Amino acid sequence: MDATGPVVLAVPDDDIDAALRFAVAEAADHGSGLRLVAYDAAVLDRTLARVRGVPAEGRIVQGTPVRAVLDASADARLVVVRRRDLLHLIRALTADNDVLPTGWSDPPVACVPPDWEPPAEELPATLGIEHDEDCERLVASAEVVCGAVTVRTVHLAHARAGAELVALSARSRLVLLGRNAADERGGTRLGRTARTVLHGSGCPVVMLPPR
Repeated sequence: MDATGPVVLAVPDDDIDAALRFAVAEAADHGSGLRLVAYDAAVLDRTLARVRGVPAEGRIVQGTPVRAVLDASADARLVVVRRRDLLHLIRALTADNDVLPTGWSDPPVACVPPDWEPPAEELPATLGIEHDEDCERLVASAEVVCGAVTVRTVHLAHARAGAELVALSARSRLVLLGRNAADERGGTRLGRTARTVLHGSGCPVVMLPPR
């Protein structure tokens, strides 16, 4: 994670409203630049024209969509994707192959619900912690992502943890979860709690880098 890097937003098409709002808000809150990564020049130009209040650059990329986003995100402080695009990125991040670019810093990845709007009041971020040995690392990562936003921790020690976090998302600016690393089996490496939260959260969900 590069705390001084840009917020990178994947822009596959024009249907990017909520993710764009979130990416702009994150860049503004943290004094970061915004990098829009697109595959089509016309889509990129239209999206850049909608950015207000933060310095923004556009980058046209080629190749497979996931690899293209990763190549443009090696120096990112945060990668932002729409909810429906997240699993493709998670598969790449947890695959036991050479899809990751050289110099990859493994930034947090934010998944934005399609109807997200900035909260009208100050809300805390909610960090879910499953294993005690991960607590210190995840809290430190969450504080980098959240800046001045208060972070409350929830221990995921029961079968209804996912539902609990979904309920808390209605009163959270963000929900943050740790992401599992790749292993020899390949696959997405998302547990039941993470899947429940990613599909049901009312606020953006940030998947923090693994150990």
